[in-house]
Amino acid sequence: MSQRFVYSPEMESWMKANYLLPLNELTTRFNHAFSVNRSNEAINGLRKRLGLRTGRSGQFRTGNRPANAGTKGLTRPNAGSFKKGQPAWNKRPVGTERITREGYTEIKVADPNIWRHKHHVIWEAHHGKRPTGTILTFKDGNPQNCQIDNLLMLTNKEHGVINNFYHAVSIQHKPTAINLARIKIAVAKQSQKIRPNRSIKRGQTHA
Repeated sequence: MSQRFVYSPEMESWMKANYLLPLNELTTRFNHAFSVNRSNEAINGLRKRLGLRTGRSGQFRTGNRPANAGTKGLTRPNAGSFKKGQPAWNKRPVGTERITREGYTEIKVADPNIWRHKHHVIWEAHHGKRPTGTILTFKDGNPQNCQIDNLLMLTNKEHGVINNFYHAVSIQHKPTAINLARIKIAVAKQSQKIRPNRSIKRGQTHA
């Protein structure tokens, strides 16, 4: 039986901040941000589970007309219109930082409007791209402390065990909780390897 995918609080916070994106783009950015490979259906399911409604279906209802229907050629550019190739006055340069509603620091990494979590960018600058199936957490619990020595990479399994058994531990006991989670995973893995071979009949011995 396949293991149930566990969404981290960071993943859910990211979704709350970005859920209005079109589904294809939302899925692509989510997978890129967390180095996972979730499907459109899975991402849409997460969005629904969190109660995030886009408020749009992407279609016009029967009888509805676009607001600009029939106006082609009737409008002229005004003094506030942008000419082709002219940058918008409020365009933010690459490297700009902002704080999300959930408290994470994001940094603009590319035009026209590509943003990533700052702690992901810093981690990759020091250690390269994270392996699939891992997440980044903050040792002190402060999502704005993006110093490299405050970042910790966990596997999804480790993160799931910590959430299930040790989510209430204090910051100073977090390293112990992580070690306990890794021990639990190792013990479970080892126990699967040494299950008795039931195909051997009683009294039968190996050659």
